[in-house]
Amino acid sequence: MRARADGDADATGIAEANLRAERELVREALMALPERAREVLVLRAEGFRYHEIAAATGISPGSIGTMLVRAERAFREAFLQRRGGA
Repeated sequence: MRARADGDADATGIAEANLRAERELVREALMALPERAREVLVLRAEGFRYHEIAAATGISPGSIGTMLVRAERAFREAFLQRRGGA
C-alpha cells in the first residue's frame, strides 16, 4: 500500500512541476508580446467584452476583434517557440 501512496505522491509532484513550468512559459510568452497585445489578451481572458476592452484600452471597438486575433496568433507563436514546438 505504501508503494502506491509514494507513486501517487510522485505523480502529484510531477504534475505540479509541469503546471508550474507551463505557467512560466505562458508568462514568458505574454511578456514577449507588445504591451497592447498583452493588454487585450489579459482583459479578454478575464471575461471582458469587446466594448469593455475598447473602453479600457482606447482602441476602436471595431478593431478589437482583429487585435485579439493578431495577439492570439503572436502569443501562440511565442509560446510554442519557448516550449520547443513548431
